[in-house]
Amino acid sequence: MDSNFTIQNLTPKSLIEQFGSPLYVYDEDIIKRQCQTITKALSNSFDQDAKVLYACKANTNPNILKIMRQNGIHGIDAVSPNEVEVALQAGFLNHQITYTANYMTKEEITYAIQKGVILNVGEIDTLYKLIEYQAEVIIRLNLDVGIGHHSHVNTGGNDSKFGINLIWKQQISDIQKQGVKIIGLHQHMGSKIMKKDHDSYLLGIEKLFQAATQELELPYLKYIDIGGGFGVKYEQQEEISDLDLLFSEIKKLYDKYFTTIKPILFIEPGRYLIAESGYLLCTVQAINTNKSKTFVGTDSGMHHLIRPALYQSYHQIINSEQKSVESRIVTVCGNICESGDLLGVDRDLRVEINDVLVIQNAGAYGFSMSSNYNLRERPTELLIRNNQPYIIRKRETLDYLLANVINL
Repeated sequence: MDSNFTIQNLTPKSLIEQFGSPLYVYDEDIIKRQCQTITKALSNSFDQDAKVLYACKANTNPNILKIMRQNGIHGIDAVSPNEVEVALQAGFLNHQITYTANYMTKEEITYAIQKGVILNVGEIDTLYKLIEYQAEVIIRLNLDVGIGHHSHVNTGGNDSKFGINLIWKQQISDIQKQGVKIIGLHQHMGSKIMKKDHDSYLLGIEKLFQAATQELELPYLKYIDIGGGFGVKYEQQEEISDLDLLFSEIKKLYDKYFTTIKPILFIEPGRYLIAESGYLLCTVQAINTNKSKTFVGTDSGMHHLIRPALYQSYHQIINSEQKSVESRIVTVCGNICESGDLLGVDRDLRVEINDVLVIQNAGAYGFSMSSNYNLRERPTELLIRNNQPYIIRKRETLDYLLANVINL
């Protein structure tokens, strides 16, 4: 598909001409829309005791966190000390941050407790470490339900490294008797939950609610965290979740199981809030045809957007301008010295050298998973606000890449 594509009335080619190629671009209006959509849908079923936390590993640019805070997002789900620090700098308060790191070191535990953030722990061994602190903690359970578009993003079940299974129920009880206060239960089943996944998702939530009310003794229960993972439409035929319907079904389960205590409900979307706002713009450098394939080579690649190589994920790729050349089936690739450096396989495009391509839905797990492989710089990040572009992260330089090298 080709189009005369704009981002808040700005053409990709004009942005490339001004700021260079490649380029990450975010549309602030879409971020606001997604924040308002999910908070409204949640409030339609739950009262003020349901909160939206942003799983900031999807995109940690502080400017984006500030936009979310200003548009109804209550808090942050962080998975590293640096994510906690960025959340605090963006204006979130310590009690609005859950710290859901995996296999925490003693230094991380001490840091989180000193910062006053909410610890979320997914291993029995880590819970034992918390006895000396007499800590308050949410525990992450693995209740044998996993969802995901790829095995690498399925975070439940026997093949997942995440969460505490109820086979450790007695140990959970013993740890509480030794002074650890379990103030919440958490579960995250996987990423990119779509309409087709609702039955499995609701089954997992019911198991979580059963664990809270029937399986475990939890005298200090304040929070129930059902995770996130809500998907967006990467391919035209996909059906996204009807959040109003989904949250109403969750509320029925909540009311069924929580008849006396009423814990605060947390949800923690990442992708849903930021994916659709982001675009990776890149420029065609060469078109290379062999006996069976035509490769469209760009100045970006897997070092900027690793999802296609890592998960075989699909991202729509369009030419930013209408073209009169004949369309053809091509594979869009990057400039990294790897055969797996493919951004889109077998795409129908009208394309020429120097065209600007737009890789869509790149706001989540794009820049945040990027790297300096092949000693390549990561691109500028732009925010489009009220039809004006603002640099929110500068393009890297060689001096930046070598700043921590000590020459002997």
